[in-house]
Amino acid sequence: MVAATIRKMHAPNHEAAVLLVSPVAALNEVPFDALHDGRDFLLRTYRINYLSSGRELLRETDTATSPNVFLLADPECSALERLPSARTEAEQIRKLFPSERVNALFGKEATKEKLLKIRGAGVLHVATHGFFQGAQASQDVKGARLLAEDTPDPAQIPVSPNPMLRAGLFMAPIEEQLLQDYGKMAGMASALEIASMDLSGTELVTLAACRSGVSTAQPRLGVYGLRRAIQVAGARTLVMSLWDVNDGATQQLMVEYYIRLRRGEGRVDAMRAAMEKVRQQYAHPYYWAPFIVLGEDGPLSSCNPPVPTAP
Repeated sequence: MVAATIRKMHAPNHEAAVLLVSPVAALNEVPFDALHDGRDFLLRTYRINYLSSGRELLRETDTATSPNVFLLADPECSALERLPSARTEAEQIRKLFPSERVNALFGKEATKEKLLKIRGAGVLHVATHGFFQGAQASQDVKGARLLAEDTPDPAQIPVSPNPMLRAGLFMAPIEEQLLQDYGKMAGMASALEIASMDLSGTELVTLAACRSGVSTAQPRLGVYGLRRAIQVAGARTLVMSLWDVNDGATQQLMVEYYIRLRRGEGRVDAMRAAMEKVRQQYAHPYYWAPFIVLGEDGPLSSCNPPVPTAP
C-alpha cells in the first residue's frame, strides 16, 4: 500500500521531489530514506525533510544566527568505550571553518557542564555515546554500542517515570560507579537538561551519537527525548540517528556532510549527497541511512560565503 502510493508520487522528470514527513508514534523510528518502492531507495528520488508537526511550516526565522561553531567529541569516559573516529571526524570538520570561529572540546574537555553552558552557537556538533531507555527496563537498547561490555545490564538500571530523563548524551566524566546509579546523572546530560540550553540562534545541531533520535511517544503529547529537547532549546535544524551507528561510516558521512554545507548546499541536500557517497562503499542502509534531518532545510547562513567547489 505504501509502496504503491509512493510510486504514484514519482516526479515525471526524475528530479528529486520534496517529501515532508511528520511521523507519528512508531513511525518516528523509520528511516524513510532507506525505504524501497520496488524500484529504488527513496533516497534516490526524494529530498526528505522531517517535521515534528505541521506547525514548523509556519515557523518564523528572523532570529539572528551566530557564525560560531562548537565541536564536542570523544568525551573521556572510563566506563565507556572510546570513539576514536569521532575525534577524527570532529578534527576534520574543524578544518572546514575559520579557526577563529571554532570552539573545540575533546576528551576530558568535553564535559556535561561545558555542553550545557554553550551560548551563541551557529553550529553545534556533538560526537559521543547516546542513551535511551524505553518505558520499561526490558525495552532498553540491548546489544547497542551505547555501553561498554562491562557496564550494568540495562534491565537492572532503574527507569525514570519522566521520559525526558530516559534519553540523553554521555559526556565527560563518566565513571563506572556513576553508571550504577542513573539517578545521579553525573556526566550524563539528559534530554530534560538539554532542553534548558539557549540554542535560539543555532541553525544546526548534529548529534553524531547512537540512537539520538529515538524517543518515547506519549499519546496526545507527542514525542519526548533528545529531538524534543533540541527543539525546545530553540535550534532550527537537528541531525540525529535512529540506531546504533557504525563509527567509521559515520565519520565519512559527517565529514562529507559538512564539506557540502560549506559549499552552500542545503541541509537536506547535503545529507542526501553524503548518504549517496557512503552508499558507494557500504551498500547496506545500516551504514548510510541512520541519520535524519529534522527542521529547516536551507543552506546555513553561517557558511556564507560558501567555499568554492574544487575544479
